[in-house]
Parts: sequence; C-alpha cells; structure tokens
Amino acid sequence: MSCKNCGGSMIGDGVNSVMHCEYAGDNVDISYMAPDEGPVHCSKDVVGFVTKSNTVVNVFSEEDGSQLGTLNKERGDWYFYGRCTDDQQTNINNYTKNVLVK
Repeated sequence: MSCKNCGGSMIGDGVNSVMHCEYAGDNVDISYMAPDEGPVHCSKDVVGFVTKSNTVVNVFSEEDGSQLGTLNKERGDWYFYGRCTDDQQTNINNYTKNVLVK
C-alpha cells in the first residue's frame, strides 16, 4: 500500500501499530495513537496531476495547475521550476520513485 499524498510506503498493520506513511513522522506524532486510528498519510503537498509521454513526465500543482517540474526519462533527471518548494521537490522525487517508475 502506498501513501495517497506522496506515494511513499505505508508502515504498520493497523492492528499492532498504526498504519502510516513513512514520512508522516515529519508532522504527526504517531507514538500516542492507537493502532486502529490510521491510516495516517503525510501532509506533504499532493502532486496535482501528471502528464506522461515516452520521453518526459510533467508534474503540475494541485492548488493552481501550474507546472512544478519535468522529468527527462532518458536521463532520469528533474528540472524544477522556480515556484516549486523544497518540500514539493522531495514529494515529487518520492512520488516518481514509488509510483511513476513502477
């Protein structure tokens, strides 16, 4: 199972420990939660939508639809546009690694 916000791994089983995104600890203290209180997703900016072709992947903001970055599939590198925050870049990299590349 993957986090709906960033595509990261979901940790925990919901019985013995709360099911949560591997990045949820950045903003939520799950140590005080009961195992059945999840799932807890991270609150990183959600990738709004993605367009894909054979050579590039474009990622757009959920807030206003502006383009955040472009992935060159052949080279495997991202170009991030100026308005893309560090958190969004991390989220896009995680999303790419966990969702787009699979």
